[in-house]
Amino acid sequence: MGALIYSDILSALENAPRWERADFSRTQFSQPSDEVVCLAYRAVGTRAEGEACSSTHVKAGEDWRIIQHQQTPDT
Repeated sequence: MGALIYSDILSALENAPRWERADFSRTQFSQPSDEVVCLAYRAVGTRAEGEACSSTHVKAGEDWRIIQHQQTPDT
């Protein structure tokens, strides 16, 4: 699918299959600044065997917004 702009990401998520249940392991967290948080983890749920995931969030005022998310099948 490649890199998407924010509005394309929201459109893609509207019809994406949802996880019915998810268990998280191998979690890693880093906060390179007060405004940015990076998360990496392995998610196993009922819709897939498992996926290695990462996401980056940025602080916007008092809220956090996701600016990057990636999922790769964990084989």
